[in-house]
Amino acid sequence: MGNTDSGMLEDTDPSLLEEPKVPPVATGPGSRENPLRFQGQDYEQIRSELLRDQKLFEDPKFPAAAESLGSVKETGIEWIRANELFTKPRFLLDSFSRTDIRQGILGDCWFLAAMSSLTLDEKYFTYVIPSEQSFQQLYAGIFRFRFWQYGKWIEVVVDDRLPIKNRRLIFTTSSSQNELWSALLEKAYAKLYGSYSSLISGNVSEAMEDFTGGIAVSFKLSSISPDELWVLLKRALTKQSLASCSIEVTSHKEVEQDNGLGLMKSHAYAITGADTVKYDGSSIKLLRLRNPWGHKEYTGPWSDRSPLWNAVSEKEKTKLKLMIKEDGEFWMPAKILVENFTRIELCNLQPLCSHSTDCIWTITSHEGKWMSGISAGGCTNEDTFSTNPQFRLRLFETDDDPDDDELTCTIAVELLQKYRRKKDKIDFYHIGFYIYAVPQQFQNQHSRFGRKFFRKYHPVFHSGNFINSRSVARRLQLPPGEYVILPTTFSKNEEGEFFLRIFAKKKNVSRENSTTTYAFNPQVNWTEVDVDSKSTLNVLRDAVSETDTLSASEFMEFFNSASSDAYHLTLETCCSLVFAVNSTGQHSCLTPQEIKLMVMHMEKMQGIFDQFVDSETGLMNSHDLRPALSDAGFELDSKVHHALWMRHRTSMNTICFSHFVSCVAKLQKLFAIYGRLKNPQPKAIDQWLLLFIGI
Repeated sequence: MGNTDSGMLEDTDPSLLEEPKVPPVATGPGSRENPLRFQGQDYEQIRSELLRDQKLFEDPKFPAAAESLGSVKETGIEWIRANELFTKPRFLLDSFSRTDIRQGILGDCWFLAAMSSLTLDEKYFTYVIPSEQSFQQLYAGIFRFRFWQYGKWIEVVVDDRLPIKNRRLIFTTSSSQNELWSALLEKAYAKLYGSYSSLISGNVSEAMEDFTGGIAVSFKLSSISPDELWVLLKRALTKQSLASCSIEVTSHKEVEQDNGLGLMKSHAYAITGADTVKYDGSSIKLLRLRNPWGHKEYTGPWSDRSPLWNAVSEKEKTKLKLMIKEDGEFWMPAKILVENFTRIELCNLQPLCSHSTDCIWTITSHEGKWMSGISAGGCTNEDTFSTNPQFRLRLFETDDDPDDDELTCTIAVELLQKYRRKKDKIDFYHIGFYIYAVPQQFQNQHSRFGRKFFRKYHPVFHSGNFINSRSVARRLQLPPGEYVILPTTFSKNEEGEFFLRIFAKKKNVSRENSTTTYAFNPQVNWTEVDVDSKSTLNVLRDAVSETDTLSASEFMEFFNSASSDAYHLTLETCCSLVFAVNSTGQHSCLTPQEIKLMVMHMEKMQGIFDQFVDSETGLMNSHDLRPALSDAGFELDSKVHHALWMRHRTSMNTICFSHFVSCVAKLQKLFAIYGRLKNPQPKAIDQWLLLFIGI
């Protein structure tokens, strides 16, 4: 079992591929030229020290022990170095080939199918697998490999101790037994995700993206004709694309069952070629596939031993590099592939332009979090939908497409959920995204959109059915204008991190729809508040004499005496209130005027709190804290809001009135102090707030 788990990628426009224009070279940390060191291990430094000390690397981060195997249940496993297993181990024998790979007992055919595709492109291959490595020259038992992870390139080092049983490698091997690049690449990938067992079951697109940093797409073969598929794959494979296909199953019993033509269900096959063969006056469109097992081939028309080849010239066979042997590789007609397989996965550096080979895509990316009770709002079925992270997108120019009568901008959006494939656990949420047009009257608004906005307006695009895979990518056309994108999980309160990429063929600007506003609504001005003259708290204001002063504890007793239990303030909150209005720090009590203003301010806070309170519990749902703070005059960056919630969160994801008041008091004081700094910079306020938010 290998290419899919229960979550299958939904249909995606197959044109989401393109031959990339070479972008400007980036050299910062995490770039191709400067990959990050996974777990802080520096290959050059470690190897130099080992060569100096004449020692071999033993990786403490991924030991030769059961913990690195994960949940793999196999007895009699030993770990042994390559030079103890083979007389002449080789990292690469002459060159790399798609037939170098044979699957072992691990159910990671999805990874090996991507690995087979990787061998078709020397540029990709030699970056992921630096080919200067050797068991002969400067050998120190350490090898390195590079993978893309959510916008960053990472270099992973491993030692060459591999798991064996009965003197044979139990996982991936090469057709040349002593060639070990594929086994070591698999080990590095297992280390990246925590264990070998973390690689059991997956979508080929995951590994394709990790090998290239490209955008992977998937679509059902029912949506395309055989001729269209052949043309698409022919074009894709000449433009640095990686491709694979699989047969979906309807029950677990069908997994890796033969469909009658030698094709295994729920099993990933690499697509490695597209060509034609002349037969009986016709041109037959063929596709070359490879089974990562290294055996078990297709047996139908145009398979290796099909009698149809007898009518084909030797010249044609040579052109197709036809090999009549059980190596897992075979040709099949595009028509038969469409009839038997159900899904295609493709990956390239950038989406494909339909009308021009020279279009340039700009890419913007964002990282974010879904946090339970605060920013994991779920889909539109949930009343908390508006609390999801929001990203504003502005499209400026239409495409230069002569066939585009509607003058639209082409974009591709990809949402990836991070860190859900972990040691011994694969737990992908069902994810998707919505795109809403921003009406003209809101385009100068920098604050988030709330519940009322999303109840009034409908999305102009939705990614479709929510899917439990690592990523979902969609290509679409939109008129120039301003939009807001909401990445979501299907259910609310599912915590996790995500990575959002937006590809556009023309200039675009995107940002998080969340900025800290360095300006207050008058409602949080502690010196002037309009109140209802009929308020039940009037008795408190009237009871204050011109000589009264109250400490924090005294104000607590004073206020609570006239308030219902739901509005009682804690001593900690009252201390925050005293601190908030004490501009000089020279006194610890409230003056008579401050007492009156404080009471009036509490009435305003009650009015805001009551708009969001749950009538049954008397508490505010945590998802409503952000819009409530907005009503109080504060627009906060997501990181600041997250930090504030972590300071006041409860296990029930609710917040009482006292804690809400404490949040407002703390923010007011911090904003006031920042405003008195010399040359305060609005853009720097977020970092400043984060320093103090937990105090």
